[in-house]
Amino acid sequence: MCVGTAIGLVRGSRAAGLQFLAENAHRPPTTVQGWYFYNKTKNYKMMLGGLRKAGSDAAKLGFTALAWVTFEEGLRQVGWDDLGEIGAGIGTAAIFAGVCK
Repeated sequence: MCVGTAIGLVRGSRAAGLQFLAENAHRPPTTVQGWYFYNKTKNYKMMLGGLRKAGSDAAKLGFTALAWVTFEEGLRQVGWDDLGEIGAGIGTAAIFAGVCK
């Protein structure tokens, strides 16, 4: 989940920053105070976007890891030790495809 959080922070803040720039490209500030508030608002939007995406990516990655362990241990408990890795990979891929669109 920590890796998912880090990835989500970077990707989400970058996307939010680009969205803010695209939405406000037609009206750049003309004063020093205007630039201050423009950058301040952009930074807050980037932080919020990063935190939103971090939560989403952390949950997806954590759920994927949990699915892997569940499939692998389930197959070992059934007695299919030889198919544990392959079954976990196929099961996790199916879950990941459903969760992450």
